[in-house]
Amino acid sequence: IYAGAGLSGYLKFGDDLKANFLMNLPSSAPVMLGRCLVVVAVVFTYPLQLHPCRRSLMILVQSSQGKLLGRRAEKLWRRTFTVCIVVSTTA
Repeated sequence: IYAGAGLSGYLKFGDDLKANFLMNLPSSAPVMLGRCLVVVAVVFTYPLQLHPCRRSLMILVQSSQGKLLGRRAEKLWRRTFTVCIVVSTTA
């Protein structure tokens, strides 16, 4: 499916094909709406993708210490992991 979409895009636009598929489309109201909706989708799905990674790291920390973390320590680890994940994925 992806190869077919990529091939059809190349056949349509040739060497003028841009990496961002939305940049290949003409500037019009529906295209601008599509760009805005892509931004909204990324903004709202990023935290959903971040949570399982952070939760897995929290489980590793707790299991390595052999006990459950206190409320304050868990909050500190959770914030630390969140900052590290966001910085490492957006840099």
